[in-house]
Amino acid sequence: MRWAALEAQRRGAVLHIVHAFDWEWASARYDSSGAVLHAAQKTAEAITANAFDAAAAVAPGISIETSTLLGRTVPRLLALAEHAQLMVLGNRGRGGFASLLLGSVSQHVATHADCPVVVVRGRSGIDGGPVSAGVDDSPAAQVVLETAFEEAATRGPTST
Repeated sequence: MRWAALEAQRRGAVLHIVHAFDWEWASARYDSSGAVLHAAQKTAEAITANAFDAAAAVAPGISIETSTLLGRTVPRLLALAEHAQLMVLGNRGRGGFASLLLGSVSQHVATHADCPVVVVRGRSGIDGGPVSAGVDDSPAAQVVLETAFEEAATRGPTST
């Protein structure tokens, strides 16, 4: 969250904090009161509230909006990417070998989004790290490389 808040501050952009969740349909099948969905919604709202507080603490004065969205995560995030300048995703920190891999949500969003996507893994600031770009022989490769070079130039040289 820190990285996204600092990036929104650097860009002078509104930070949209979104938590998309797909609640457990199987366990809710016999729950006619809607208690399972209500609990899932409350958890999602708590996550976005905590993220709001963290963002406001690291980048005071930025404009922040929060949303909790019910539905399959990847399609919901891809729909939001259609109107975003940049999408910042975190990782879940699975630990061990699994933490070296890109998660399935991050992978799908990064490869299908209509805007640049940043996957933040353990960095708290927006400067000081390398900029990486993955490209193939698709027509979008040129745009990806241009964006990566622009971001690297904006952030300045790093010591490695």
